[in-house]
Amino acid sequence: MGLFFKKIVRQFKLYNDIAEIDEIARRYFALNSFEGILTTLGIIAANFFAGTTSKIIIITACVGAAIAMVISGFYGAFITESSEREGKIKALEKRTGLNLKKTQIEHAHNFATFLLASIEGIIPFLIAACIMMPFFFVEDINAAYYTALAVATFFLFVIGAFLGNVSKRNMIISGAKMIFAGAVCAVVLFFIELFFKI
Repeated sequence: MGLFFKKIVRQFKLYNDIAEIDEIARRYFALNSFEGILTTLGIIAANFFAGTTSKIIIITACVGAAIAMVISGFYGAFITESSEREGKIKALEKRTGLNLKKTQIEHAHNFATFLLASIEGIIPFLIAACIMMPFFFVEDINAAYYTALAVATFFLFVIGAFLGNVSKRNMIISGAKMIFAGAVCAVVLFFIELFFKI
């Protein structure tokens, strides 16, 4: 089992060196985490300001949005990465005069395409699932709203801190900026709801 694991790690490192996966994966992770948080937060905040008391309505809306993010994220990233990497391989073949079909280079780019598309699709779904969990386990609807808001705020801070660490900036300030973005989203939804109630 240990040898098998080491072989997988070595293979991943080789593919990463060839296809430069880690840097792109970080960007996809951060971008799609942020998208998943704000989309789910937007749905929950809109329902809160609208006075929705049905957990089923909130959960259904969040699940629907999460599934849409999975499909659009995975498919969009897969098509984009596939096209980009096919172009790179063809350009490399043209420069070297070699046929790179079924080589480690092609395998590495195919692996990168699938992995990055998976990150693009799965991450926002997982984030959305975590944020909507209070509506499954917290009985009081208001407490569920506030708990979901707290979870979303926590994730916003973590993603902001992560980006701050990557960019060598102050992690706390970066986290606070992300929370501010979430607050702006909530305020905009509040005024939209207020406008339609007039």
